[in-house]
Amino acid sequence: RLKAYPNPFNNKCRFIYNQPINGQLFIEIYDIRSNLILSFNKGFISKGNYEFDWNPKGISSGIYFVQINSNNMISNNKIIYLK
Repeated sequence: RLKAYPNPFNNKCRFIYNQPINGQLFIEIYDIRSNLILSFNKGFISKGNYEFDWNPKGISSGIYFVQINSNNMISNNKIIYLK
């Protein structure tokens, strides 16, 4: 399960994620038109709770979608960036 805080945000968004089993973790951020904005490969992580910060640069205010994929389990969240 993925949570974003604060939402809406203006300079930094923190993603809080619970990894239920050991495995690879991929994080992708898309804009409202489904364009890939950013992709992280966090590599192999053990089960547990994790936090990741995102400081957007060079993008406009708007709605974005965050997708976390681990072991073919996908979690999505909508975030709003306000400058």
